[in-house]
Amino acid sequence: MNAENAAVESKHWASWELLDLADRQLLDVNNWLAGFVLASKQMQMTTMTDIMERLQDKKDQAVQEIANSSLPQNHLPLLPAIDLRSMRASVQMQMVRFRSFNGVSSLKDDQISDQVQMSEVAWWAIDVEKGDQFAVHETTPFDEKEELARQGRLCAVVSEAIAIGVHTDTLRYHGIYAIGSRYRGDRILHVMANLGGPNLVASPINLSQQGVGTASCLKRV
Repeated sequence: MNAENAAVESKHWASWELLDLADRQLLDVNNWLAGFVLASKQMQMTTMTDIMERLQDKKDQAVQEIANSSLPQNHLPLLPAIDLRSMRASVQMQMVRFRSFNGVSSLKDDQISDQVQMSEVAWWAIDVEKGDQFAVHETTPFDEKEELARQGRLCAVVSEAIAIGVHTDTLRYHGIYAIGSRYRGDRILHVMANLGGPNLVASPINLSQQGVGTASCLKRV
């Protein structure tokens, strides 16, 4: 099934399905964070606890936002994301797996910033489109941003693009633009996968590329 056909079909999400999905996503995040804390001195146990507590506290609200809704088949109803102030993008990228490789970033973390004020610690993105609708066309991220504004959707920030790479197999099919964030002020970020594994890179906003799509969500809680 290609992305355009998938967007036509819809799925009804019951509350129990959403809770099950959220719990599986949280388990994946918790297991990775626990292993990272044990293996590295880059994160304190208190930071891990803060992240998990914030996501748990917001889980029921996130489920209520989308419960009993019908969404396009290729949309994610819920997606947990971690704020850059709690975990740097280069560290978050290590959660992304593609083939036998962990994700990497050669970008300077202190040069990455979000274009909007994000919730501290962590949040849930609601009704997430993974960039499928744009990846099949050769359009610029700027044009995609304009189209998403017309649809009333929010452009993904880099933490959300990384989370898509963590919780789905999207990188098997296309890269993910995070137009809601910037690198060194004027370059946009995207998560991609090549023979060397997942990578976080930056490119001009007016660069037209096929095989990369701008991800978005409807709201955040």
